[in-house]
Amino acid sequence: MGLFATVQAKDYISQKAVWVDSSSQTVFKDAIKQDFKPYFGLLANGYTPSAQWIRLGIDPVNPNESKSQENSLVIRIRPLYLDQIELYDPLSEDKKPQVTGDRYPFNANGLGSLNHTFEIESSSNFRYVYLRLVTSSSSLLVVEAFDLKSFYAADRIQEYIYSMVLSIQLLLFFWVLIGWLGEKDRLSQFFLIKQLFFIVQTLCFFGFHRMILADYVQPSSLDELLSLLTVMVLFIGLFYEYIFLSEYQVSMVFLWVLRFLICLCVFNILSLLLGFVQPALMRNNWMVLIVTVTLFLTALSIQPRVLSVSSKRYELQKFWIVSYYGVIILTTGFGVLAIAGFTQLSEVTLHASVVYSFVSGLFMTVLVQYRSHMTRMMNQEIANQLILVTKQADLEREMKEDQKHFVTMLMHEIKNPLAVIDMSMSLKKEARQVDFLSAASSRAIKDIKSIIDRCVEYDQLNESAAQTKPQHFDFIDFIESAVKSFDFKNILIVKKLEGPCPIVSDRHYVEIIVNNLIDNAVKYCDPEHSIEVILELLPSPEGQAGVRLCVANYPGTASWPDSTQVFQKYYRAKGAMKKAGTGLGLFLIASLAKKIGATCQYVPSNTQVRFELWLPA
Repeated sequence: MGLFATVQAKDYISQKAVWVDSSSQTVFKDAIKQDFKPYFGLLANGYTPSAQWIRLGIDPVNPNESKSQENSLVIRIRPLYLDQIELYDPLSEDKKPQVTGDRYPFNANGLGSLNHTFEIESSSNFRYVYLRLVTSSSSLLVVEAFDLKSFYAADRIQEYIYSMVLSIQLLLFFWVLIGWLGEKDRLSQFFLIKQLFFIVQTLCFFGFHRMILADYVQPSSLDELLSLLTVMVLFIGLFYEYIFLSEYQVSMVFLWVLRFLICLCVFNILSLLLGFVQPALMRNNWMVLIVTVTLFLTALSIQPRVLSVSSKRYELQKFWIVSYYGVIILTTGFGVLAIAGFTQLSEVTLHASVVYSFVSGLFMTVLVQYRSHMTRMMNQEIANQLILVTKQADLEREMKEDQKHFVTMLMHEIKNPLAVIDMSMSLKKEARQVDFLSAASSRAIKDIKSIIDRCVEYDQLNESAAQTKPQHFDFIDFIESAVKSFDFKNILIVKKLEGPCPIVSDRHYVEIIVNNLIDNAVKYCDPEHSIEVILELLPSPEGQAGVRLCVANYPGTASWPDSTQVFQKYYRAKGAMKKAGTGLGLFLIASLAKKIGATCQYVPSNTQVRFELWLPA
């Protein structure tokens, strides 16, 4: 960014050389006698407690040019976070050095620059000036010399670029904020916190905080604030990336490494707050490289997974996530090496933390917004499918209701003629005019009525709104009445209890169960043997009082039912196919028993088909 600001300005510094004063005690008159080592471009000596002397060769100013300009040059020094810089100018009448740095007041020399500046007299001869640098931050330094007109022009361009970067960051922040207000997405919420923090750090890195707070806060406190923000950036950024990657199926090893690095960031922040500024900043610089590489490897470990239908979030493709972290490594890695003093690159390395904030913010905003868009599309599709399913369910419910009404009407219309025919047959029977054909017709009518009853009862069972209606009644009287309703006279009631047997249950459901049990026995029994209906008091395995009804018959031509299928819907034994039936009777018995808190079991003996019904008393 500084490169664009100086592209049209003439830099009067033609020579640069540095000498490291390991004792930090050398005075100016002794320092100028030392063996200075030439360097070009940026000074990048990493983190060191030593003082550094920089010798600058200043080119002469053309006399014709100096007449049209003020008789001075401005030494501009970047970056802003350098603690203390002293200028020694042999031509200065005041032999005391000029001092600047981020521990000194803003605009001390009246130039109003965001950068550190010194004003020196121009000369028609080549000459040297000297800088002495002492800082707890990295000894990364860019120094330039401009005439006043070029200096102000370069500074304005730099301010425009800085303002543009901040504006873009704010624009990205509000773009995501608007989306978050509509969805309240957790990832977007953490991104907004990170982005807001990065904007504040960028604002301070550019020096705007010194301009805004110069009259309210001590320069040393502003310096400490910038150092704290520098280490906090890594912690906030890493924590957000951890939240982001946790949504994907990544290697647990890398997740534990990221957790460990988060803990190291916290330790680093505490170390800085306790006064170990330079070690904390140096660790923070190396951790940036370690963190970006770890994030890239974590992204590579992402495994594809099939999202369930109920998933509410869209997952970005692995390619875009890996590409994002690859770009982060490229944009921050070289800057980290330059700050540590291992490479000398362009001025972009001066803004390594800002580059990370800007690039990560830009790319992640696009990814988050795309993710939110695809999530909305996915949820909209799910909502549309839900509406369609609801409409289909409503349609099926209407069709079922129509079918139910039709079946009920049909049953009613069939049962009425059957009742008339059955009455006619009964009158014949009473008049002793019944022949074999009439008897067969009567049995067929009863079979038809039984089938109709089973269908109606099954339809009632399927009604979710059907509720049980408990009633008090005597079970012995109930059984005796049920047995009398059957024409089969060879039914033996065996009572293993004394006196009445009161129970509380749904009388209608109990009636359907008992009638089906006895009807099943009558239909498939050996007519040469009696059917036993046994009543006895019997508590449940849990100790609850109850009564057991056992209906036992000797098997007829239908033979023995399959114990594994006897209560299944539509099941009929092979031998039972010759008789009329629906295969719903025993299914209804088991279903209704469960509904009223009873149990029904098939427990055959060696000679009898036995069904046992237990009812709570």
